[in-house]
Amino acid sequence: MKEPLSHLKKWYSKNFPQILKDYTTLLKFKTISSDHKYDKEIDLCAKWIKNYLHKKGLIAEIVETPGRPLVYAHNKFKKGAKTVLLYNHMDVQPITPLKEWKNDPFVPKFEKDKVYARGASDNKGQLFYTMLAASYLADLDLPLNIKLCIESEEESSSFGLHKAIKDLKTKLQADYLIVLDVGFKTRNEPAVVMGARGLCALTAEFIGSNVDLHSGGHGGIVNNPLKMAVEILSKCYDKNGKVAIPHFYDDVKEMTKEEEKMFDTSFDKRAYQKNFGVKYFAKHPGGSSLHAAWMYPTLEINGIGGGFFEEGFKTVIPAKTIVKISCRLVPNQDPNKIIKLVSDFIKKEAKGKIDVNIKIHEGGFAVRGKKDSAIVKAATKGYEEVFKKPCKRILEGGSVPIIADIVKTLNCDVVMMGVALPEDNFHAPNESFDLVRMEQGFQAVVRTLENLADKC
Repeated sequence: MKEPLSHLKKWYSKNFPQILKDYTTLLKFKTISSDHKYDKEIDLCAKWIKNYLHKKGLIAEIVETPGRPLVYAHNKFKKGAKTVLLYNHMDVQPITPLKEWKNDPFVPKFEKDKVYARGASDNKGQLFYTMLAASYLADLDLPLNIKLCIESEEESSSFGLHKAIKDLKTKLQADYLIVLDVGFKTRNEPAVVMGARGLCALTAEFIGSNVDLHSGGHGGIVNNPLKMAVEILSKCYDKNGKVAIPHFYDDVKEMTKEEEKMFDTSFDKRAYQKNFGVKYFAKHPGGSSLHAAWMYPTLEINGIGGGFFEEGFKTVIPAKTIVKISCRLVPNQDPNKIIKLVSDFIKKEAKGKIDVNIKIHEGGFAVRGKKDSAIVKAATKGYEEVFKKPCKRILEGGSVPIIADIVKTLNCDVVMMGVALPEDNFHAPNESFDLVRMEQGFQAVVRTLENLADKC
């Protein structure tokens, strides 16, 4: 039988000083997975998480993968009970541009009920309240087996877990999967996330010469790698902003009008502009901007560099230009197929004009949950109990590439949960998370797992 919500609040309040201390410790680990110089920090963080969960009554271990390690933990197994797997990640995005941070990204700064640090929201904040919930339930006689999978490479395409997932099938086997790495559209509007877009990405290096060339002596003689990169990139889109690469949209499975009605696609343009300083909006299909962000694929130029960027001026033709490109995908697009289309298109356009080297990064398929699954119902009820409001259903425009692999390997039902907000600035300077949502997230996970146990 579930304890009243007031009991959870009392427990959280009593333990809050230690909660804050432990959360602060977690934020200090420099777990940037895209840079191998932080591998030791990731190892230390994994050990800290393992020890924390062990002290809280869970059985925990570090599992090595072909990439970086993950932490696996579980409660005491109940024979014949259903099993739920909670997925989080401990790694974070790079901290550049550092000069735009108000504080050291790995020295948490508290202002009233908000903390500023890299990973405060994505995903150490959400990871920590998940760990709290699992710890709280560890010693209770809940008829549910609870497993945790906490990886350290989500921000760099989950390389290790992707390679190890088949070997870990027995260890991770579960009836349900909860991905705790998403959030709400706006504060205090609870929503379960029914799916996320897939992802593929590449880095293209355009090479024109061995060294930077004087633009006076060589301008007009050679092709400028920056110019050629911009010219080729412009051909990736038509005049309406759609991706112009042949066959890009061939496998897109568009939703029916009835399917679209299941999701809350309301979008407040004014609030969006205020929060992010946006003046202009892209052309998009569908009735709302969220149709484009949730239900259609995109191709984005994430970075381009070459030549001289420091203060002053240096008249050079750069020897090379680097371009970063990613695509967000929808069902039934294959990330391997799409990134090959993009790569082949760039090579074809560059042929005879500029040399190009392309590196393709790990990607992942889009994922969608079943609207009437037990886990979706349990999460919906959990949110409604905590927030005292009807729970909506939404989609996620971002990607958690490994999720489709886990669902396929384990053959389990999935739902995505989280209390992050767009204004948390994840992946940007001054990332933040407020402590009110820390407690709400803890309560929502506990209630969801209790509801799931009741259904089992």
